[in-house]
Amino acid sequence: MHAAAAPVTPAPETPIVPLDPMLASAMTGRRTFDDYLSDDYRLEVKLDGHRIVVHKRGDAVVAFSRRGIVRALPVAVVRAVRMLPDGIYDGELLAPAGKSWAVTVVATRAALSLVLFDVVEVLGVSIAARPYAERRAALEMAVAHVVDSVAVQIVPSVPVSREALAAIYAAGGEGAVIKRTTSTYRPGYRTPEWIKVVPARRAVLTIVGYEAGSFGPYATTVLAGDDGVVTKVKTKDTATREAIAADPAHMIGRRLVISYRERTPSGSFRHPMADHLAGEGE
Repeated sequence: MHAAAAPVTPAPETPIVPLDPMLASAMTGRRTFDDYLSDDYRLEVKLDGHRIVVHKRGDAVVAFSRRGIVRALPVAVVRAVRMLPDGIYDGELLAPAGKSWAVTVVATRAALSLVLFDVVEVLGVSIAARPYAERRAALEMAVAHVVDSVAVQIVPSVPVSREALAAIYAAGGEGAVIKRTTSTYRPGYRTPEWIKVVPARRAVLTIVGYEAGSFGPYATTVLAGDDGVVTKVKTKDTATREAIAADPAHMIGRRLVISYRERTPSGSFRHPMADHLAGEGE
C-alpha cells in the first residue's frame, strides 16, 4: 500500500518572503504573575512544538521556521490551511504527545496539527500594527473557515487567572504566555508585552570541565549528573569565567545547581541554565 502523495503546492506569482515570528520575554524584575491579573491581558497555553509562520496565497502554502528555513507540512495540514483566507499565520506544528521532540518522529508525522495563535496579514492587508485583541478576532474568523478538520486549530485565549494556569499544568502543559491585549506584532522582536510563565525546576550536577566559545575558553561549563547524563550550560557570568581562568581546576568536582524546563525521554535537560554553586545540603 502506497502512502498518500502530498498535494501539489503551486508556486505563487511573486516570491514569498519569510517573516521571523515575534517572541515572548521571560518574567523578570519585580513583576509577578499577580501583576497580570487584569482585563489588560489574556492567557494562552505555551505550546511545545515547532514554531512556524505559514503564508497562504491562493493554493500556495509555504511554511517557514525561524531564520527563514522552509518547513514541509503534512498533507492534512496543507489541505486545512487551504481553507483559510489568504494571509500570514503564526503558530506551532504540534505532535499528539504535545512535546517538541515528537514533531520529527516519522511515526507521528501524519498526526501533526497546526495550532495557530496569531495572524499578521489577511487578504493582502497587513494587520501587524493592530492590537492583539483585533488580531485575535481576525484569527478566530479565519479559522472558522476550516471545517471538518482537526489539522488546523486555534489556541484558547482566556482571562489571566491562577485557576487557568493550574489547569494548564494539570493537563501536562509546560506553561503559559500572557499577552497584553493592546500589543502589536513586531516580526523578529522579543517583546516585553508577551510574557512566558514556566515552572522552575532545579537539579544539582557535578562540574567536569569547560568548553571554549564566543566568550572565551571557559564560555561553557560541562556537567555530569549522578545518572551519567552529560549536560552543557553557558557559564553564568564574566566574574565566574574570570575566577575559572585564574585557577581552571579549582571548581572541577564542585556541584552546580541548574534550572531547567523539563527532562526529555532520553534524560537530557531542556533549556538548562547555571544558577549557583551548591551549598551544604543541596
